[in-house]
Amino acid sequence: MLVGLDDDTRHHETRVLENGPAVAYSARGLYRTTYISPNVSRFLGYPAEMFLADPDFWADLIHPDDRDRVAAGLARLPEVGHIHHEYRMRHKSGAWRWVRDQVNLVRGDGNTANIDHLAGFWIDVTADILALEESEDRLSDYAESAADWFWETDEHFRFVEASSGSDIGVPFNESYRGKTRAEIADEETDNQKWRDHQAALENHQAFRDFVYTRIDSAGRRRHIRVSGRPVFDDNGVFRGHRGAGYDVTRQAEVEQTVIKSEARFRTLIENSNQGILAVCRTLGWISLRIAG
Repeated sequence: MLVGLDDDTRHHETRVLENGPAVAYSARGLYRTTYISPNVSRFLGYPAEMFLADPDFWADLIHPDDRDRVAAGLARLPEVGHIHHEYRMRHKSGAWRWVRDQVNLVRGDGNTANIDHLAGFWIDVTADILALEESEDRLSDYAESAADWFWETDEHFRFVEASSGSDIGVPFNESYRGKTRAEIADEETDNQKWRDHQAALENHQAFRDFVYTRIDSAGRRRHIRVSGRPVFDDNGVFRGHRGAGYDVTRQAEVEQTVIKSEARFRTLIENSNQGILAVCRTLGWISLRIAG
């Protein structure tokens, strides 16, 4: 209740409280609400009357993981007189909203050490917290390894973003935006390897070292290795995958060269009518085939 004001001023102040971005409140003791501005219904979905009717309603909405920290902060009020902290409160829809709560201690007569009255306000900082967490998650994902480039896909597994890549010739092509990994691949995708990969995507699972081929911007065939993990918003809704990509073309070509070389060597030995002694000093093996 606003006191000491004429009717016009009181009406104006009430309108400000009802339509402002901050929820104003007062309480006796630890969050036993005596006043809360009507705009709390926009913030948490509950009418102000529910906070006034049930002394514990406010505290019951605080996230279980945050309650001890909130209580510890309030316990310091007699000493410091003012605190501000951030915690989560449950919206009527079941979603969690981040609150920046700034509380002042209003002492009773005689300046006693007991909490007589709390006055404060909330600001909804959910968007700020989520943006910060997403930025931190992105940096964490990107820093996991020295990748050649980084990528993001949406909830339908379509590319929405990627870094420009290095000078290896496989940067993100804008023509890939809105397409799935299978759609940009230059290989057969109707096989178990791709079915397993698709299952991991659909089950919102992390995946590591998935290798496939595609054509780069210069028309060259590239071998690509990717790893990623699922991304969820604050309400647990799947938003896509984020991860890193690597150009492993040179490694794949070397492996293919070794395989072909071994095949030629094996054919040479099997078809020779001469005795052959093969020695590998690097690996320490000897192969002996006696003709006959």
